Amino acid sequence: MTNDNNAAMKTPVQALEDRRRQQGDSVAMVQPLGGDQVRRYTWNEVADEAYRMAAYLKAEGIQAGDRVALVSKNCAEWIIADLAIWVAGGVSVPLYPTLLADSVRLRRQLRRYLPSGRSVAPLARRRTAGGRQLRGDG
Repeated sequence: MTNDNNAAMKTPVQALEDRRRQQGDSVAMVQPLGGDQVRRYTWNEVADEAYRMAAYLKAEGIQAGDRVALVSKNCAEWIIADLAIWVAGGVSVPLYPTLLADSVRLRRQLRRYLPSGRSVAPLARRRTAGGRQLRGDG
């Protein structure tokens, strides 16, 4: 399958690598931090962080095809964590924090998407208002 530019379709990881090569120092994402503050991520930073997180996931035992639950508000770090899961060969399973934590349905979802007998590897501990963001800090 090809797109309108007659180029082969690429995976998100391949597209990230292309952006890194072509526009590495350009701003890829801007994350509002509150007030007038923002965090700008370049393509190089996004790729570096995604590969660092992917190495952590692999060290925690994530293998190709494993489902990895990702719980976060919409933010730049969510996108980076998604990329990390894909780089590691995993399948990203987004679970939004607006779902009730004590919901029976959520618990069933988690059981379905997380490998049994495995602990959930925390990717972040940075606090945000009302929740935590995922980041590869271990």
